[in-house]
Amino acid sequence: ELNIHSLLIPQKLLDRHGQAERLSQAFLVAVSPLLRSAIFACHDPSTDPRLRELLLQVALYQLDQPHEAGSTYMPMPQDARARKVAELVLADPAGDQPLALLSNLAGSSARTISRLFAQETGQSFKTWRQRARIMLALEMLGRDGTAVKAVASSLGFSSVAAFGHAFRQVT
Repeated sequence: ELNIHSLLIPQKLLDRHGQAERLSQAFLVAVSPLLRSAIFACHDPSTDPRLRELLLQVALYQLDQPHEAGSTYMPMPQDARARKVAELVLADPAGDQPLALLSNLAGSSARTISRLFAQETGQSFKTWRQRARIMLALEMLGRDGTAVKAVASSLGFSSVAAFGHAFRQVT
């Protein structure tokens, strides 16, 4: 199960933090328990506005950490067509629909989507899709008792060895 939440950070906080350009882009990231709690508290209408600003600063700090580590930072494409393809992949990470089909569903061509992924995420579509699967695997493996074989199978890998190879490439 993949949960997606958004967090709107006011521009003044981004400017103060010094990462306005990078953090103003949409991206995916594995969420720590601290970041998850901060995001939920920010969405709670009963949270005091002063506390919300402090929690947003904590969120900014946390969001910087995965990018430095590199393994869980995954930018989302900005173009509506490429974003639609990304959302289709995230909705069915085990799916192996060809890029041509996904592009068609997004009202574009495979060539255009390939170009957009490279421009907007810095990754080929194939690499981005693999990272999406591995990020979900990290979440699934973080749960108590989830077997590697079950994770590999549920994400469409042909074997544990194939999953292990992909995992090492991404992380």
